[in-house]
Amino acid sequence: MVGSNQTYKKPSQVANLVKDGDTVNIQPETWTDDVATWSKSNLLIRGVNGMAILKAGTSNAGGKAIWVIQGTNVRVENVDFSGCKVDDKNGAGIRYEGKKFFAKNCSFHHNEMGILTINDPETEIYFESCEFYENGYGDGYSHNIYIGRCKLFEMKYCYSHQAKIGHCVKSRASENYIMYNRIMDLPDGTSSMLIDLPNGGKSFIIGNEMMEGPLSENRNIIAYGMENDLHAVSFLCVINNTIISKRSVCSFIKGKYDSLNYYVVNNVFAGAGSIFDGISDNSADNYNTADLNATKLVNIDNYDYTPTKDSPFINKSVMISKIDGKSLIPTEEYVHPRSYKDRVNSNNADMGAHEFAEISGINDNPETDINNISKIKIYNYFGDLIATPSDIYSLKSLSNQLENGLYIVTYFEDSNFKTIKLLK
Repeated sequence: MVGSNQTYKKPSQVANLVKDGDTVNIQPETWTDDVATWSKSNLLIRGVNGMAILKAGTSNAGGKAIWVIQGTNVRVENVDFSGCKVDDKNGAGIRYEGKKFFAKNCSFHHNEMGILTINDPETEIYFESCEFYENGYGDGYSHNIYIGRCKLFEMKYCYSHQAKIGHCVKSRASENYIMYNRIMDLPDGTSSMLIDLPNGGKSFIIGNEMMEGPLSENRNIIAYGMENDLHAVSFLCVINNTIISKRSVCSFIKGKYDSLNYYVVNNVFAGAGSIFDGISDNSADNYNTADLNATKLVNIDNYDYTPTKDSPFINKSVMISKIDGKSLIPTEEYVHPRSYKDRVNSNNADMGAHEFAEISGINDNPETDINNISKIKIYNYFGDLIATPSDIYSLKSLSNQLENGLYIVTYFEDSNFKTIKLLK
């Protein structure tokens, strides 16, 4: 335990004491000028009962970061990192130098670099439900996220926004899985590209909400394979994303090598620009319009990219096969902030990051027996699972259990998954 009322008052006091496999529980307090290097492996370092807040102040670990983490298989949860500056202008919330790292529910902001990793072909990096914002020195070489030439990078349910001149996500990994996130510049943001994958690699960009703001420093939203040292196997899958540009002109996907494989399917591209720049256009199975209002999303200005009933891309997704043995069918949807819910697809799925679901009155068919349908789940509108089959026997009994509000019901019937919205 670390905290003002504990034996160890500061996280840095235990960094050199822990052994492989230890857990460090940090109370939800704020520390300034407390930096550390963690060299042991199999560590769990976490804020408990709230966020542990680390402000760099005038300090850094090894001229690199607030925390330098060197061990393998290290997990960090519920920690906020901010304000790191160093001489080489790469001051990071975390500099990771080991083989496997996992961050969950962490926040990286107002650093010169949100998180930075080394180049190591064996390293794996995983982010879940983290937030990255306003990181960058302002020179275009520092970013919210900068993953080195690693083995694998996975990012899910995260919110990366408003990098300062740099990119919201940059990765040189040989495999990239950027799935079910919100990646945005916002109206006053000055980030460069939302996603930059300069060395190519096996890359899957699936189910993301993305928005390029009017002040973005770069016309390109996604860049792929723009440098010469590509990974041996390189292909790009951009599937079921909703990508909005508020810039006067943009390119949604910038490429350099037409010989690479691009699978760009079932996306919604909205804004003044072309889908492809520098590579051939194979955009037949996407929805593309310069008129943002034509998409008929719930509220573009408030970042609700759920389609309305009359959106033109309802039921327009095409069936897609596996690539590299991996399914490209989206199974989840991003729920703000930094969460997700199941996405239920049928043979007539919608384009974009979200599936439309009809709204029905919860008492329209009060005697309907749901014992004969399987895999039923009830969610509140924020994506929290609130009821399961053992709790429910009919829509009438369900109505008695729920408070007034909007709910999402998913279930399996007649060999198809179905989704409805219920309003009580």
